[in-house]
Amino acid sequence: MNFYELIYLNIYLSLSRTNKSIPEWSTLFCLSIIFFFNLLSTLRLLNIDIKGIEKNLFYVILGGIFGIHYLYFQMGNRIIKKITDLKPKLNLISRILTIFYLFGTISLFCYLGNVGLNNSLILIIGLGAMVIFSQVFGKKNKQFE
Repeated sequence: MNFYELIYLNIYLSLSRTNKSIPEWSTLFCLSIIFFFNLLSTLRLLNIDIKGIEKNLFYVILGGIFGIHYLYFQMGNRIIKKITDLKPKLNLISRILTIFYLFGTISLFCYLGNVGLNNSLILIIGLGAMVIFSQVFGKKNKQFE
């Protein structure tokens, strides 16, 4: 299992506590957004001007990222079969590393994009509260126990 699959697995298990209908699609959307944030942060660090790029191109890139993630994780329920095999190998450290990765990605994107300290803190505190509430009040998915 690579680190990217570990991130998918931890996000999926966290989202499946509250989203019982389509946690696979929610996880793909979350992972695609995080990847897109990493891509934009990398472009910003390389001093590539992204303000000149058309808005439609951003949508095409985001759709392409989502499509690649769909093909990699969802085609033929490949990741669901893998989750049932790898669920016992998860531990607290991998979950904590995933949370740090997600919040680190969002924090770096907010910092490089000059979002502002107040807005980025509100975003991070809001996401942190949602993660905590989903872990406390959400029920575990019976499929992966």
